[in-house]
Amino acid sequence: MPMGNDPEDLEGRAIIAIINTWSDVNPRHAHFRKRAKSAKAGILQAGGFPLELLAVSPRS
Repeated sequence: MPMGNDPEDLEGRAIIAIINTWSDVNPRHAHFRKRAKSAKAGILQAGGFPLELLAVSPRS
């Protein structure tokens, strides 16, 4: 809700997590930022509710 979503926004929708390893520390994973954005759009289009979560990756 702090992000502007009301409980009604989630009602009857599947909540889908997108695990992303992109961060400023790991520039090799920069392309995952675009892929996560595309995945979010697809999930919304299919009627789901996307949530992006950070997965910590070792620095390469």
